[in-house]
Amino acid sequence: MVVSPLLGFIAAFALALVVMRVFLHKSPQKINVWFRKLQLFSAFFYSVMHGTNDAQKTMGIITILLVAGGFLTEFSVPLWVILAAHAAISLGTFFGGWRIMKTMAQKITRLKPYQRLLG
Repeated sequence: MVVSPLLGFIAAFALALVVMRVFLHKSPQKINVWFRKLQLFSAFFYSVMHGTNDAQKTMGIITILLVAGGFLTEFSVPLWVILAAHAAISLGTFFGGWRIMKTMAQKITRLKPYQRLLG
């Protein structure tokens, strides 16, 4: 619990330094064209992984309720529960997630794909 976040912070900091050094003498406008596309790719995978984690928790709760209610005799997650949980998380992210991202990226702080910190 202590080492993992620390290693993640160090790795992210090192990667940020490398990226900033590589693009130090490039125009931020040109860099932002590519970084915007990469942000979409990154946000997609972040959302998928986050949704997968939430869907697994939901599947467990639904299956426990099915076992407790007598609809299942053993704790084995049915395929329809897996599909329903993933569909619900995906649709919720699709229809509501953009509002959260817009608030975080535009109303709370002004984010750009590339912000020159060194120079």
